[in-house]
Amino acid sequence: MKVLWKFFVNTLVGGLLVLLPAYLAILLIAKGVKGLIEVVKPLVNLMPIEAEHHAIVALLIVIAACFLVGLAVQTWPGRPLGRWLDKGLLDRIPGYTFLRSLLGRSFGDESAEFRVAFIEFDDNTAMGFVVEEHADGQFTVFMPSSPTPFSGTVLLMPAARVHFVDVPFRQAFTSQAKWGTGVRNIAQMLEQQRAARG
Repeated sequence: MKVLWKFFVNTLVGGLLVLLPAYLAILLIAKGVKGLIEVVKPLVNLMPIEAEHHAIVALLIVIAACFLVGLAVQTWPGRPLGRWLDKGLLDRIPGYTFLRSLLGRSFGDESAEFRVAFIEFDDNTAMGFVVEEHADGQFTVFMPSSPTPFSGTVLLMPAARVHFVDVPFRQAFTSQAKWGTGVRNIAQMLEQQRAARG
């Protein structure tokens, strides 16, 4: 009975720690979309449509605008503007880079920052996320806290102490949120990668 109760509690807490960050991300996106809808409402009010359809039309305009902006920044004239918005403006908003990377990696964008890696400290090794690579070969590393991986420590590490592991960002993030449960599997994948390289 005690084992069953422990399993239930651990599973419940593990699920909560995965769903809570996802819920917060969805809440943030929903709030952003709601703000955008408020911006386009004056335009919708000028349209010859019934009042009960205003919210739907505003949402459709926001979706269309997001699609067009996404399309524009993928073309060669729009790429510099997209980079400027992303790196020059939005990167200054606290938490933006983390959220962008979390969403990008979750949807399969392997170019997104926050690559998973094991970092060597003296006789210890810890799992973290590589944020950027420097011209001299060093890495900026974000070492998340557990079980709250949204906060942590930023370190500058030499390349020799950083060992990338080819696992989904979401898997590593979830493991951090569950007090390290599952790190063993990620470490085994690193060993398999090393064995494959010979």
